[in-house]
Amino acid sequence: MKVNLLEKKTGYFICCGEEKENPLNKVYPDKLIENAVVSDCFGGAFLVSKMNKIDRFMVKKVGNKTVDSTDVFTDRIQRFAEKMNQL
Repeated sequence: MKVNLLEKKTGYFICCGEEKENPLNKVYPDKLIENAVVSDCFGGAFLVSKMNKIDRFMVKKVGNKTVDSTDVFTDRIQRFAEKMNQL
């Protein structure tokens, strides 16, 4: 059975550390985001101390991260949950 998400009440989120531009547009089609009840970026964390050597190397080269950092937006998560609970 094929489901058309544009006919459903949906919400989309992404967990990521940076918001230079809307990261949702990189992983979801524009039509889905436009049709969503709610969509947002919840932030994220880089736990460099728990990464293996290869991952640490890549995070340092790509993201210029060398220490643990956490930027989780709990207010956005709460707002997202409230809107989804209203459905």
